[in-house]
Amino acid sequence: MSALNLALRFACELAALVAVGWCGWEINPVLGVVFPLVVAAVWGLWNAPKARRRLADPLRFVLELAVFAAATAALLSV
Repeated sequence: MSALNLALRFACELAALVAVGWCGWEINPVLGVVFPLVVAAVWGLWNAPKARRRLADPLRFVLELAVFAAATAALLSV
């Protein structure tokens, strides 16, 4: 992948964490911290390039779709 593509993916991942955190903050400030930590932990365990238990391609795509769908739903709920 090109450097620009990787930078764009990373920016989208950070934006998803911010969106989930913002939604959690609107519910309770503690959830504003917990939600992004949970999403980052799930992403790091199963989707990171150097993860020990990295998912295979079809399942990895489903995980990415779920994370970005959750971020979209979080933004729509705020």
